[in-house]
Amino acid sequence: AMARRMFLSGADRLVSLDRRAAIGALAYAGEASCVDGNLHQYIGIARRLAPLRRAAEEPDAELLIAHIEGMAATYRERHCEAAVPLRRVMELADGSEDCTAKVWASIAALLLADDRRAQEFAAQAVGLAYGPDGPIKPWALTLLVIAEFWRGHYKAAAEHSLAGLRLARAMAQENYAAEHLALLALLAAMQGDKETTLLRLGAMSDVAARRGLARSGAFGSWAHACLELTADRPADAAGRMRLMAGICHVHPLIQTMATPHFIEAAVRCGQTRGAHQAVEVFDRWATGTGSAARLALAERCRALLADDDSAADEQFREALALHHKDTSA
Repeated sequence: AMARRMFLSGADRLVSLDRRAAIGALAYAGEASCVDGNLHQYIGIARRLAPLRRAAEEPDAELLIAHIEGMAATYRERHCEAAVPLRRVMELADGSEDCTAKVWASIAALLLADDRRAQEFAAQAVGLAYGPDGPIKPWALTLLVIAEFWRGHYKAAAEHSLAGLRLARAMAQENYAAEHLALLALLAAMQGDKETTLLRLGAMSDVAARRGLARSGAFGSWAHACLELTADRPADAAGRMRLMAGICHVHPLIQTMATPHFIEAAVRCGQTRGAHQAVEVFDRWATGTGSAARLALAERCRALLADDDSAADEQFREALALHHKDTSA
């Protein structure tokens, strides 16, 4: 929150002096809003951007503008609208050797559920993060880990997250250290390793609470909920997933990504109130991305909530067919 205020103040001062720098400050203010899960602030940042647009933009400025617009549309759950600027971010980053451009492109690819490209862009950013760009490396590694997580590459994801954790601590970047710990906890929970999950959650929870890190908190809640599901405590899992622990705010993107686990928990404990609405939100994201893997998860969620066995059977079969079409793994 403090960083966001400083970036916004800097953007206001820079508007008349260096428009490109002002746009960059708004982009980083937006990243601060993503870290603390404050979607309302991000939408406000997009409104501040509108007067700065020009008919013809330099590629680096156009990339930042497209990133902010795509993120704001995503936060409004306008995923089809978000797809156009997010794809433009990826196009522009393809022709750039700028480290941060690759980071923004990896974020765009993740929101479009293009996990392979997200991994490629994040790996490129990690490779470019040296010298003045060195401090960006722990951030780039978080995106590489998330992309590998979605592709089911848990071992590689854990190795990169451990590297990111070591770097973040060496650079005194407590926020990214906490995020890597949360991701490591989620990876351990997905593999049923309760001891490691709780150890990593304990190491990050104080920092996340003290600094208002809703994104890290949401990953941590997701990890804890997975442990509850493994231990056959679906009601406890559903309770954790229902709020997704924004320390200050619920983090809407992570909440949406975790929907399949929430639906499983809700169905197993008979607490399906709100589950249908959660599936609708997830389905809008999946449809907007066109990703076979995400559409398969949406079908699985609907099958779990189906009123009769025949409908459930049909939707499970559709989910399997869509998984077979997926080429992102």
